[in-house]
Amino acid sequence: MHFNRVAMSLAAVAFVKADLQLDNDDIPTQCQAVCRPIYDLGQACEVNDDLINNDLTEDRLEAQCVCTNNSINVSQYAALCASCMDQNVRDRDDLDDINDILRTCGFASTSYASTASYASTTPSVSAARPTNSAQLTTTITPGAVGGGSSSPTQTSASGSGSNNGGSSTTPTTAGSQTTQTPNAAGIVSPQGLGLIGAAAVGALFL
Repeated sequence: MHFNRVAMSLAAVAFVKADLQLDNDDIPTQCQAVCRPIYDLGQACEVNDDLINNDLTEDRLEAQCVCTNNSINVSQYAALCASCMDQNVRDRDDLDDINDILRTCGFASTSYASTASYASTTPSVSAARPTNSAQLTTTITPGAVGGGSSSPTQTSASGSGSNNGGSSTTPTTAGSQTTQTPNAAGIVSPQGLGLIGAAAVGALFL
């Protein structure tokens, strides 16, 4: 019983609050096309503190809203945004927010190419802002890639502006697909898991 209390307490501590909103001032001009959808998504998914009083539930709702959005291929746009920013930012601290998104959602990285059509076309984002804890139905398991209806393409920059059609190829990403499981323990970082494991060993001697 004592071990269970320790493990549950540490699980709550291990949930690391991540900022799933990009700061528009951090986005280089060269990256607006691929980062704007992620910025808009973060704004749309921001939970009103007055409606959700529990911080952990608020964080989980925002993660669910961002990571599972299907109005765009959020995993690929987030990865392209991160790659573009990595190539163009002047302050490395500006990468913190986009890296938080990749880490929290478990999105794999990819490489941004300024000559691809996605570098000049921006899809529209649609998301329903969570307003109730009952809307929490999915636990985001870090380790992968979410899908969406609008995928960035790697055709020449003179493309028509469509992100879906033709013989264009979708950027490939390394890593497994996102695992979405019924709501359970929340998002636990690898460091948090190690902490829980250490506590489990220690609890055996209590």
